[in-house]
Formats: sequence, C-alpha cells, structure tokens
Amino acid sequence: MAQNVRVVTSAEAPEANVVRVPEGTDLIEWYFEQGWTDGLPVVPPSRARVDTAVEALGGDPHFVECKVPPRHGSLTREVLAINMVMAGCKPEYAPVVRAAMLALTADAFNLNGVQATTHMAAPLLIVNGAIAREMNGDCNAFGSGNRANATIGRALRLVLLNVGGGWPGELDKSTLGHPGKYSYCAAENEAASPWAPYHIEKGFSADDSTVFVLAAEPPHSVTNHVANDPEGILDSIASAMSTIANNNAVSSGHCAVIIGPEHARTIAGKGWTRHDVRSYLAMHAYNLFSELTFKERYGKISIATCRNGTSASRRRAFRSCRAPSTSTSLSSAVRPAGFLPSSPAGAICRPRCCAVSKPLAKVVFSRRPSVSTAPAISDLDQWRLASDDRTE
Repeated sequence: MAQNVRVVTSAEAPEANVVRVPEGTDLIEWYFEQGWTDGLPVVPPSRARVDTAVEALGGDPHFVECKVPPRHGSLTREVLAINMVMAGCKPEYAPVVRAAMLALTADAFNLNGVQATTHMAAPLLIVNGAIAREMNGDCNAFGSGNRANATIGRALRLVLLNVGGGWPGELDKSTLGHPGKYSYCAAENEAASPWAPYHIEKGFSADDSTVFVLAAEPPHSVTNHVANDPEGILDSIASAMSTIANNNAVSSGHCAVIIGPEHARTIAGKGWTRHDVRSYLAMHAYNLFSELTFKERYGKISIATCRNGTSASRRRAFRSCRAPSTSTSLSSAVRPAGFLPSSPAGAICRPRCCAVSKPLAKVVFSRRPSVSTAPAISDLDQWRLASDDRTE
C-alpha cells in the first residue's frame, strides 16, 4: 500500500494524498484489484474506524513506529491503523499489534531474513498478561474461531505485505510457505499452567501484557499416550525436534515447545520446573553425524562447519536446538508441539507505552524491568506449584 495514502469516495471532501474512487464502488473488490489484501476480503478502512485505531495507538497519525523490512517502508500510526482495520481488529487490540511490530523489527529478530527467506518460516506471536484473556489459549489455540487471535495475526501479515513488501514471488522467496502466513497468533493458557506465566519468568509483572515473537514453521503435533513421567514425555518432544530433515538438524536454532496442560501437570507433578524442561530438551534433541549423512550412503560426506563453529570431523552428534536459556516452553490446551526455528524477541504491551528487548537482554528499555532483577526461575515455578491446587 502506498505510504500515507487514504481512499475516499467521490462524495467526500478532497484532501492531499487521497485516492478517489467513484461513489458506489465495491471497495472490497477494489482492494483486491489494488493488491492490498492477503488473498482474503478486507474491511474497508473508513475515516472513523482509522481515527479510532490511531487514538488507541497513542494519537499522532504521522508518528513513525518503525521501518519494516525488506522494503523498509515507514510504518506510521495511521498506516498501522489502516492495516488493523482492514484485518478486522478491534481498537482494544492496538497495544498488542504495536508491540508485536516493534518486536518483529528489533535487530534480534532479523525480519529482513525472515521475510525474504526460501524457508517457510512465519512470525509466531504468543501473548501473555491481561490482554491475553480476550484471546484463545485453550482448545484449538492455533486454529480458527477467535477474533483476537485471527485479526491480530492478520494485521501483522498485512503490514508485512503492504509496508514491508513481503509479497510472494517478489521479496518473499519462500518455497512453500504455510498457513501461518495468514495469521499465527495465540495466548498462553496461564490459568491451566502449573508454572508461572512466561512473561513473569522473563521479569515482567503479572499485570503487564506482553508479546513474544518467533520465526516458526507450522505446528508439529507430538503424541504421547504412554509415559507418566517427565523423561518419557520430553523424549517424544525431543524426537520431533531433532528429525534429520528439519532446518535445525545441523545448524541448531531456537525452538518454541507448546505443552498441553495434562502433560504439563504430569511433568510439574514430579517437581520439574520449566527450566528443567528446557535443559532436558536441549540436551536430548540432537542427531548423530552418521544419521545426517545416511551412513555415507552417497559417498564420504563432510559437513565442514556449522553455526557453532565446530568442525563436523570432531563431532559425532549435532544439537538441533541452542542453549536451554534461548529455547521457550509455554502451556496451552494443545498437545505438545515443536516450532522451528529462528530468532526470538519480546515486547511489552501498554497503551501508549511499548518497549522492546533483545532475548535475555539485561538492558532496560523504557519501563521494562531488567531480566536480572526477576526472581529465580525455580523460585517462580515452586511458588506456582505450591499455591495452585490445579496441579493436584
């Protein structure tokens, strides 16, 4: 979408930077013709709707929130509001959408690479805190049926298309893509979790609403109807995380693991914290060199280097995920699923005040608390276990 351009019918008063369409034009079809949609019909952004969304974003429609790669278009609050309206967002969702865009455009996320990659990754957004209560983190958490989940994720995609220029076949070179490139947004099911909410673990207060973003493949379901101990459940997840064909098989990467409440309670009931889960998965999600080379069925193969700088000739196994501190585990009402790969970032959502941080950074941005001041992970987890009778 052209920057700072508004669409009006011929009956409205003329303004600068306005595209006129004849009165009676089917605006939904007209937006399709302009190529301003994600392939689905959009809500025509009326002046009243856009103004309401701009106010929810903090006013000042010409304020530039960020530049959106790979085209590096300027995302003003008015342009963000227009895309929110087209996606069907309520004005109340504005702090989430704004914080998510700030997180996506942080250096830690590498949105330029995610937008232009030949891989199928799409930004996955997980919301915590008060705002998440209007979202679905329960049954069908990554499916249809919830307006907030669907329209927040869709608003991000419209911005990535219309402002970032990530159109398939042009700047978006993804070979296959996946349905998450329409909308990929859910909330942590804090009420059903035996552990402290993810944002509390990262140093935010319980009243803060936050977003976590990760460039992720589609959900991969992991079933385990046998194990009644943490090791058995997590061995199944580690197996799914370390298949020889996944993008992290040799080079390693970040992973988000979504654990259903039943499995989470089983794991927590044995005294395991969320950090224990991450550590176990990081230690057991790996591939043997012989498996990656198909036992050298095609002749002698040398994977010369990988991202951690280790020569393949010196190693017999390759990690499929990075250090446990950079992997994520959340609770939701879906069965355990692994998301692969790439770089995470986080942001806090407050009306008119959003802050962005790099993963695990100790630098304070705006009013965001330092991670180093947060209680120890084990303390948080043990506090939740001791105080929440849902684990019984």
